[in-house]
Amino acid sequence: MCALLNQMMQDKTIIVYGTGQIFRQYEQVIVWDNVVSIVDKNAGQEKMMIHGKRVWYPGQIVALEYDYIVIFTDRYFEEVKTDLSGNFFVDEQKIVSWRVFFHESESASDEMAKLYSEFVEDTGAISILDIGKQKLARCFYTNKWPQIEVSNFGLCRFKLYQTFYKSIFNSVPGKKYDVVFLWETFEKDIEWDCLMAMSGRFMIWTVSYSYSIQEDFMIQLQRLERWGRKSVFRFSQGIVCIFDKNKEEKRIECNIFVVSHKRYNVLSDFIYKPVCVGNYIQDGFYTEQSGMNIRHLNDRINECTALYWIWKNTNSEYVGLNHYRRYFYNSGIRNSANYLSGNKIVKIFGSGFDIILPELTRLNVTVLESIRNSVGERLCDEAVRILSGVFRSNKLPERKGLEHVLSGYTFYKCNMFVTK
Repeated sequence: MCALLNQMMQDKTIIVYGTGQIFRQYEQVIVWDNVVSIVDKNAGQEKMMIHGKRVWYPGQIVALEYDYIVIFTDRYFEEVKTDLSGNFFVDEQKIVSWRVFFHESESASDEMAKLYSEFVEDTGAISILDIGKQKLARCFYTNKWPQIEVSNFGLCRFKLYQTFYKSIFNSVPGKKYDVVFLWETFEKDIEWDCLMAMSGRFMIWTVSYSYSIQEDFMIQLQRLERWGRKSVFRFSQGIVCIFDKNKEEKRIECNIFVVSHKRYNVLSDFIYKPVCVGNYIQDGFYTEQSGMNIRHLNDRINECTALYWIWKNTNSEYVGLNHYRRYFYNSGIRNSANYLSGNKIVKIFGSGFDIILPELTRLNVTVLESIRNSVGERLCDEAVRILSGVFRSNKLPERKGLEHVLSGYTFYKCNMFVTK
């Protein structure tokens, strides 16, 4: 990375988040007169001061005015971003990486490359066009998709790239491509009409944080939003915007209820339905205080009271349960922009699967012993006795399944699922 200061940050008021190694390395580039506050979860009990600024816990953010929160960590970037957005309702556009101070190099991170790869494979694309800077070649070095036609539009900088791309065009080819890759100031490499002539279903636009705070970024973003439906992945190293020309997501009669026991910025749309549990109520959300419920047990059995309410009061072809801060992902990219979508749900159940579950958890003791350790021997044994009696009296064939699960060492935690 080239340590060239981004002059646009000289006029912005910021909150500095994190005081670890990266912060200590780059704290001298910060204009401290523009710093509203410093926040760090590890602020400790002492009144720590840095450059005349008091270090606060994150909860202090809600009372402050600022342009950006600058996160000085790579490893925990997504965790911090999710916490700021969820607990404190911070607009994600105001959350930036420490790299916003610099004009970064043009290489994409491993995390971004993984997103590109998984996206191309998941969409079944058969043709890709890389616009201008030949960054795909720098991401992968060798063609990762031998069955896919990967071409480039622009001047070839190095002969090595000629082995990566099937074709390198200097003029507009007479076809459309399934996926078109754009990089930062792409308008320098291609005119809009030419881009439209070559763009098929998807465009993937990658920008740096230093570029994302410029006016040009917003102008191009609005143009691309008019072209297709937008998903924005904010990584520590940069921002990846994916646009889908098919603006309507596939509809499925599926309600995934997102259980929340406190005020939180919960995902809510035509699939995800927030439901408040216990004594908590929020306008516009479902509440288990309505209809048949066992909400008085919520402080003891948590999301199981929501599960009971869903069972007794709702009806859709597919149903699911998530937590206010735990969701399923479309792929191995653990990013808030990648929560399980309607398109992915349709694809999974259309492939013959019956249920979506979390990763399998492995224990050092049996499931039965784990429950005993959690709730106590007397309560556990009484519950197992009652449940076994229900299976026997109703001659349910699942009785052997109950015994198998309790004597095993694996289970799916958090009561999260999506199924018929």
